[in-house]
Amino acid sequence: MRRSGRRILLLSSMVAIVVTGAGVVGLSGMASNRIAIVSGSKQVVRLVSISGNTGSALSGDNVGVNTGGGGWALSNVGVQVTEDGGAKWGVLNSPIPATSVESVIVSGNSVWVAAVENSALVVEASNDSGGSWTSQVLPSLGLPVANVTLVGDGKSLVGAAFNFQSSSNFSNGGWLGYSNASNSWNYHSTPFGGSVTDINGTLWLVGGPINTQLAVSTNQGDSWTVRSIPSAIDGSALTVPGSFSDGSVALVATTPTQGNSSNYLATVLKSSDGGLTWKATYSTVEPGMIGEGVTSPSAMIGNSVVVGGIESPTFTSITENGQSSVSTVGISNSSIQNLWNSGSASPWVETVSSSCPTGKSSCTDLYQLMVPNATGTQWQPAGFSSSSASTS
Repeated sequence: MRRSGRRILLLSSMVAIVVTGAGVVGLSGMASNRIAIVSGSKQVVRLVSISGNTGSALSGDNVGVNTGGGGWALSNVGVQVTEDGGAKWGVLNSPIPATSVESVIVSGNSVWVAAVENSALVVEASNDSGGSWTSQVLPSLGLPVANVTLVGDGKSLVGAAFNFQSSSNFSNGGWLGYSNASNSWNYHSTPFGGSVTDINGTLWLVGGPINTQLAVSTNQGDSWTVRSIPSAIDGSALTVPGSFSDGSVALVATTPTQGNSSNYLATVLKSSDGGLTWKATYSTVEPGMIGEGVTSPSAMIGNSVVVGGIESPTFTSITENGQSSVSTVGISNSSIQNLWNSGSASPWVETVSSSCPTGKSSCTDLYQLMVPNATGTQWQPAGFSSSSASTS
C-alpha cells in the first residue's frame, strides 16, 4: 500500500491559473509541494491543468474557459506556459520564485501571483503580462497562513481561499473576495477551511479536517450556508469538480477503506437545487487501501465527471446520466495523482510511480504530466522549455 493513512488536499500547496482572451487560456490545479521529474532533466515543482471550451467552472483541480490549447506548470525555471496544447512551452516572468508560487491567475494582460511568505499571504499583480508588478494591499488576517488558492470564474479573478496554520489539518480558513472595479480585497470568514469552486457565480467550499464538509455562498463569499450530505456518504472525502450541462452541480465522494478490505468506494452525485438534495448517479469500488480525508482525483471534461484511480493508472468518465467508460494512462505500476480539464474529450493526467533502486532501503515517487494526443486515445509526457514567453 503506497498511500497509507491520510492524503489530505488541505495540507497541499494549492495552485491555480486562469488565462482568458488571446494567447494562453485559463488553467487550474492543485498538487502537493514536491519536486517531480517530468521530461528529461526538467524538474517540475507543482503541476496544473490546461483548459478549453467546456463551460465547466474553476476549482482547485479544473477550469473551463472560452478557448483551448493553453496550459501551465510551475517548474524549476519559472511558470511554464503553453498556447498549443503542450507542443511548445515558455516561461512567464514572475516576481515570486516558482518554488514559492502557490497560485496564479491570468486574464488578458492582467496577472496575479500568490504565495505565502513568512506565514503571511502575498499577492503580486501585473497589468502588462508580467512586465511590471505591484504588491496588492490585503486585509489583515490575524493568524499565520498555511496555503492559498486564487479562484477565478473562467473570465477573471474572483477571490482567494486560504487556510490558517493554527488549526487541525489546516481546517480553519477564510475567503478574500476581489473587486476588479476597485482593485480591492475584502475578508470574509468561512465555516471551515478548504478549496473553493466558482460555478456560475455560486461559490462551493469543501474542506474541514478530513474534507467531509460542504458549504455554499450565493453572494460572492459574504456569507456561507453549510449543506448536509446524504447519510450514505457520511465520512467520505468530498470534491466539487464542476457542473453538468443541465446546470446541476457534481459532487465526488470518496469513502475510505473499511475493515480488512483492500478497496475503497467512489460515488458521483448531482444536485439541481443548490445542494439541498443530492442524487447518486454512479458508484464504483476501486482497488486501494486509503484513509480518511483522501479525495479521488476528479475533473469536469465536457459533460462528464472524470474520476481517477488513487491506486491504479485508470480513470472513469461518468456522464450526467451515470453512463461510464474507463481509460488507462501511464505504466502498469503507476497511479493517478491529479486530473485536469484539457479543453478536449480527454483530460491531462498527472501520474505517480515508485522507483525502488536495487540495494536502496527507500523508494522515490516519480511524477509525470501526461498529455493526450489529438484523438485523446494515448498520452505522453509533457516537455518543457527554458525560453521566455508572453501571455499576449
